[in-house]
This record gives sequence, structure tokens and C-alpha cells, in this order.
Amino acid sequence: MSDIVQDETPPTFGVEGYDVTGEETGPPPAPDAPMDGGAGEGHGPEGAPPLVPVRALIEERRKRREAEQQLAALAAPLPGEGGFAASGGFAGPAGWAGHGAAAPPVPPQLPPHVEDARMEGAEHAARSRHADFDHKLDAFTRAALARPALIQEMRASADPGEYAYRMGQALLGASQPPAQRPPDPRLFEARIRADERARLLAEQRAAYLTESLSGVQSAATTGDEHGWRPKSLEEILGA
Repeated sequence: MSDIVQDETPPTFGVEGYDVTGEETGPPPAPDAPMDGGAGEGHGPEGAPPLVPVRALIEERRKRREAEQQLAALAAPLPGEGGFAASGGFAGPAGWAGHGAAAPPVPPQLPPHVEDARMEGAEHAARSRHADFDHKLDAFTRAALARPALIQEMRASADPGEYAYRMGQALLGASQPPAQRPPDPRLFEARIRADERARLLAEQRAAYLTESLSGVQSAATTGDEHGWRPKSLEEILGA
């Protein structure tokens, strides 16, 4: 802050008619000398308040300037917050409409050379885990050329190499005909549930029909109130 102090014109204190700019006639006093030109004890005439040396006043002025500048820097809005704060934040429709544009862009967390080293390490690790990594990576690369958002998602993932492998595998499976696609475990589960449900329904229906027919047969065997009853199958065959 020394350059700011040198560029400013020191104020006129008006003590004993002395101006620190040196415009008054006569030689200025020493830096540590009292402003009244006394004996150097820092006191004026008897009964007057003590006087402050010029150097102490300039130093106090400099400290106050620095404090004011720091306070102004803390109170200043951050980059990109001007329009958003002026619109009232999220309090009104204008804030909701402009909150996306007002937010400053998020800077990259890693330098470019560090990010490149991270991507290469993830690629080598994924290639060591999967024998068909190059085939899946080629499918992912072709899709990423048409959809750059895939590259951003890969960089944001915890394991970029594994993300590229899984995404390439999914893209290859979607591009194959249904007869050549790998089986989906969810389809097997749904088929097993449907077969089990059909089997249970068939067993319940058979048990219900058996009980109802046995009741009809027993009622027919006892006969009616006049003693008539239909002949059973054994009686018909025996006759």
C-alpha cells in the first residue's frame, strides 16, 4: 500500500499553522519532533493537549486507508453475481429465469496435465481388468464424437476407464439385433415369475373342481326325499 500513500496528497492538519506538504515557509520540523517546535517532550504550552508527531499521523492514516480498501473488497460482489443479486435472487420470476446465466462457470478442479495423467491411468487400469476393453472403447469413442456430453460425463466419473467400458458395452448391446443380444437377467426373472404364477393358478383351479364334483357325487348317492336316486357308474356297468 506504499504506492497509494505516496500518490495521495497528505491533508493539512492545521496545528500551529503547519502543513505537512511543506508549502508553509520555513523548514519543516524533524519527523519525531512535536508539531509546535517545542523542546521535544511532545507537549505544547502549559494547559494545551499533547501533540502527536507527524510520522505517527501519517502511519495512522495509511492503516486506515488499508482497512477501508480491505472492507470494500470484502463487500464487493463476486464475479457473475451482479445481475443475480440485483434481481432479488430466487425471490421472483426474474431470479428464477436468470439463475442459470448468473452463476459463474465452474473452473476445472485439476490442471490439464494432471487430468491427462488421470485419464491415462484409468485407461490402463480398465484394460488390465477387461480383455475386450479396446473393442468397447472403440464403440464409446464413435458415440462420443456425435455426443460430446459423453466425454464430460466420463471426465466427471470416479473411474473414467470403467465408465467408457460400461458405456461402450451398452452401446454395442443396443446396436445388435434382438437374437444376438446378450440375455437380460430381468427378462429371465419376469418369465420365471409368470410361469410360477400360472402353475399356482392351475393347481388352485384343479383343487376347487375336485372338491365341487365330490360334493355333487355324494349328494346324488344319498337320493332325494322319495328314495329315488340315479344309478352309479358301477351299477350301470355291472348291469
